[in-house]
Amino acid sequence: MSVEMMDIVDDQDVVIGQASQEEVYKKFPLHRIVHVMVFDREGRIGSQRRSANKSYKPLHWTTAACGHPLSGETYEEAGQREGGEELGVNLVLTNFRKIKYEDSERPGLRRFLGVFEAVHKGPFNFNKEEVGGFLFKTKTELQKMIDEDELFHPEFRFILVKLYGLTSSQ
Repeated sequence: MSVEMMDIVDDQDVVIGQASQEEVYKKFPLHRIVHVMVFDREGRIGSQRRSANKSYKPLHWTTAACGHPLSGETYEEAGQREGGEELGVNLVLTNFRKIKYEDSERPGLRRFLGVFEAVHKGPFNFNKEEVGGFLFKTKTELQKMIDEDELFHPEFRFILVKLYGLTSSQ
């Protein structure tokens, strides 16, 4: 089994090196992750529930597709790959935004979140190793889930607050 390498970046998101995922989560160098917000034709936001066998935040709601870009891979290439791997579909990615994120649960962990949008109504062919459930919800419905302390991946909550106007209950 080969080790997948990730790019390490500086504060301007310029690649300065590579590391394995294991190294990244031991030493916390600044790195990248991609999130794809999938909307249906009514504008509802698609959310996946992470599968129970995920090592970090199992059964938490997160963006429709997300993951680490591999070394040398662009945010867009990673978003396309993750959409295919997790949702089993090709997505047309639009509206790229990049925001710096600092993980409050794991002090020192910093990353650039590359966030895309896509419109797709399904059907999806979910990867059961990655995805434990999927739903489309309005912003109001997602806000209610947050207010009722549903399990949300902290990056998804951050994206919903920072880019889509929801409020965090934490």
